[in-house]
Amino acid sequence: MNKKKEKNIGFWIFYLSFVITLCLFCIAGLIFTNSLLKDYEASQPYKVVENYLKKIENGEYSYPFVFANFTQTDFAKAKECVEILKERYENKKLTFLESSSYLGSSKIRYNIYGNGERIGYVILSMSDIKTKYGFNTWKIESCEPFEFLDKYTVTIPKGYTLYANDITVGEKYITNTETVIEYPEINGLESPEYITYEIDGFIKEPVFTVDPIFGEEYSHTVSDNGKEQNFARKEIYYRDIYDFMITAMEEYVHVISFEREMNNYLQYVLDGSEYLEIVKNFNSSWTMYNPEIFGSSMENFEILRYEEYSHNQILAEISFDYVVNLQYSTETYHSEYKTILIKTDNGWKIANMENI
Repeated sequence: MNKKKEKNIGFWIFYLSFVITLCLFCIAGLIFTNSLLKDYEASQPYKVVENYLKKIENGEYSYPFVFANFTQTDFAKAKECVEILKERYENKKLTFLESSSYLGSSKIRYNIYGNGERIGYVILSMSDIKTKYGFNTWKIESCEPFEFLDKYTVTIPKGYTLYANDITVGEKYITNTETVIEYPEINGLESPEYITYEIDGFIKEPVFTVDPIFGEEYSHTVSDNGKEQNFARKEIYYRDIYDFMITAMEEYVHVISFEREMNNYLQYVLDGSEYLEIVKNFNSSWTMYNPEIFGSSMENFEILRYEEYSHNQILAEISFDYVVNLQYSTETYHSEYKTILIKTDNGWKIANMENI
């Protein structure tokens, strides 16, 4: 009996040991399989994209910027890029889908969607790093680049400082300097100039502003597509010039009719100008042969064209009727002049006047 019991006990000990060993092998196998599956899953490219989007959803908008291969410009730096990425991804439900574009066996493209609309992509490439169990891993190679906007053409008066998004636009962007030929250099005062810039390197619509050298007001015109913009000085002296020219031309018509002394008109003419010498040597030959003049006047005064180039440089094209009362008739002569005006310490002066 005892021997039989001993046999039974030995059997059960062996059987129990076998079962325990088998269970341990099964558990080890399950642990290994689970580890292997996790390792395999972790090596899958979509896991990289999931992590990529998770960082974006957590507000790490600088993370995709790292992979955009962006070359910074004077007007677009990391800050502007991150702002665009924030606008692109913020408050959107982000999903992704593998693209059908074939990039080969070592690259994969995933399209990224925000609320169902495609808003970007990311490209993965196979990494040299292997997982614990030898699976290939993937890394982000690049993502959707930033698109630069077309060039902007901006024209400003000389002496103004141009800014794009509060950043000074440098001289390297100047493409043309145009001198106002019809306004010649007078008494050392340079002719007005307009400077044209062609500016690029923007990834967001820029806001252009200027700083006038004398702080004067300015106008700002923009083309329909926004790509051509012009700044010009506002007309702030028009009323003054209108009144000044009427007074000066009233003296002018009386002087050329020999009704008044030349000095009455010279007070409106710029000292030191060539025009002053011309006026001093004025000879109204036709009035010398028309002694029957009984008076003259100016009527229908108009400013046909008006350009304020700076705080002290103005061009005005004027017209008026020169009415002469003769002994037996009244004659009317329509006159048009282009005048150059310069502001001095003694007020506005006529630097030149010629027939149009």
